[in-house]
Amino acid sequence: MSPLSHTLCKPRIEKLTFTNFTLLSERELLTVLEWRNRPGIREHMTHAGVITPEEHLSFCKTLPEREDLLYLRIDVNGIPSGVSSSRFDFKHRIIEPGVYYVAFPYAAAKVGMVLSYVYEAYGMREVRSAVKKDNVQALLFNALKTGSAVLGENGDYVLLGTEVPLPYKSRLNLHPLHIEFHGVKRLGDPCILNFPLKETA
Repeated sequence: MSPLSHTLCKPRIEKLTFTNFTLLSERELLTVLEWRNRPGIREHMTHAGVITPEEHLSFCKTLPEREDLLYLRIDVNGIPSGVSSSRFDFKHRIIEPGVYYVAFPYAAAKVGMVLSYVYEAYGMREVRSAVKKDNVQALLFNALKTGSAVLGENGDYVLLGTEVPLPYKSRLNLHPLHIEFHGVKRLGDPCILNFPLKETA
């Protein structure tokens, strides 16, 4: 098999699992920290420095009391693959998301569609994000996949925004997909969705 054909034959995304950090063990949280501290990931963060285990675990202990923050580990086809972070501004109904992957990066579009359910459950009406200007992949993804519009610039960042629900949410019905949310109380715990959705009479 040629390198090109291998690239094109990506495993189909059949299952996405989202697990609240509050349900993860200390060992699992430290694995997430190792991902986050990788140079290729942290260089795109607002805070690009290395986070210590003590800082990380101390922060994670505050999450059960933080209604405005939701951190989820993303598993793709049963393999821990990335992290979704959400900061909710309930007054203005704005969600500020963040996401990164250590495996299955091409799951980003489906993950974005699925997270729209979370944003709606939290009563959000707009997604806003600040993306570093040199993060071309994220800028292209937001422009082409989520329909984000440029709201302005701030130093090294491009400010983007789009309405909730995200415009591509209906595309989830195109292929079979099993979704599980664990520890997201506003969705029901656990929340299990299977696509295509069955029509009710």
